[in-house]
Amino acid sequence: MHEDSLIARARQFPGHPEVILGIGDDAALLKPSGQTLVWAVDTMVENTHFLRAMPAAEIGWKLLAVNLSDLAAMNAKPIAALLSLGVPSDISPAWLSAFWDGLEQACQTYQVALAGGDTVRSSELHLSLSVLGQSAYPIQRKGAQAGDKLVVTGSFGGSAAGLYCFQHQLARLELLNRHWHPIPRFKEADLLVAESERQKTHLALLDTSDGLARSLQLICQSNQLGCLVNGYAIPVQNGLAEFPTQAQNWVLNGGEDYELLAALPASTAAQLDPKLFSIIGTLTTELAQLIQYSDQVIDLQQNQWGFQHF
Repeated sequence: MHEDSLIARARQFPGHPEVILGIGDDAALLKPSGQTLVWAVDTMVENTHFLRAMPAAEIGWKLLAVNLSDLAAMNAKPIAALLSLGVPSDISPAWLSAFWDGLEQACQTYQVALAGGDTVRSSELHLSLSVLGQSAYPIQRKGAQAGDKLVVTGSFGGSAAGLYCFQHQLARLELLNRHWHPIPRFKEADLLVAESERQKTHLALLDTSDGLARSLQLICQSNQLGCLVNGYAIPVQNGLAEFPTQAQNWVLNGGEDYELLAALPASTAAQLDPKLFSIIGTLTTELAQLIQYSDQVIDLQQNQWGFQHF
């Protein structure tokens, strides 16, 4: 597919009222409404973050969705995205067409304008997307206090299990979808912020893309606190019982579940819908970072958690 064809295809994506000039000039022009701007970027590289044999449309969807998860964790709504696309010479037009379809679907679903970007020849598929959003009340991962409850959305371990199923040709559609079709938790972020505002209490928030254990480390480090987590309170993805030897590692360290981890006062946590949120532990003045099970206690400070590129 010729570069001009790629650009022409991108012009068909939906717009956004605050993008006053998108694709077609040297740069995009945005005129946001005076709120705080929130900016995120994620890169996906072939054989590191995805395999070309995976559905191209799902890779397109995921490229935007992983960025949007960061915006949801900051209590921001997206406006526009810029795409940097490195394409090898052996890529098929059908693959690119499906990739565009998935990315466009994600843009339409979350009302994101693809405002521009760049395309280059590359030795491997290199996909990088930068998303600009806005927020009237940005939330950070710091600002928590000792005694705050640790709350999560959704379930854990599904994405890692989905990758395993793909690699071993296991037809577990629910798990496969958890890996390549993440859903940014905007609804849940809105509910957390609304309840915190209603009770006039604080809130710390981050997404769990690097794995739950690593996210617990990060929220502790950001607030100079420790944590005590009930391992049995962590919600586990349906279907993991089929993989008993891997399940715990996938839940704690699998990553790419794109859920939210929040720290907020116990009184606020008690008002949250238990169908959407799970209380898994407490932040402590003691700096130990512990996950307790009946037969073991995992000290998060004793190991390296989460995916490391270097």
